[in-house]
Amino acid sequence: MRRPAATGLVRGDVLDPAPKRVDSDDLVLMVAGLARAEPGVTLDAIARRLQDMGQRTPRGGLRWSRSSVKNLLDRAKEQGLVCGPKPAG
Repeated sequence: MRRPAATGLVRGDVLDPAPKRVDSDDLVLMVAGLARAEPGVTLDAIARRLQDMGQRTPRGGLRWSRSSVKNLLDRAKEQGLVCGPKPAG
């Protein structure tokens, strides 16, 4: 595409990098809701519930890992959506 862009056959901005994807807070809200609904719930239990609901991971996968749930739960705590003790691993 560099040659067609250089000769003017295509717009020059075709070579620009794609914009970064903005993460949605929907998953953060969902994990926060699951954690608040059942205090003391484990990260594995939240992961199983998200899988049962057919919710895709932040990267688009189908299988939820404990670390993905923990990252979302940490973001929810930073936003003040969840407080209290951390769920068990």
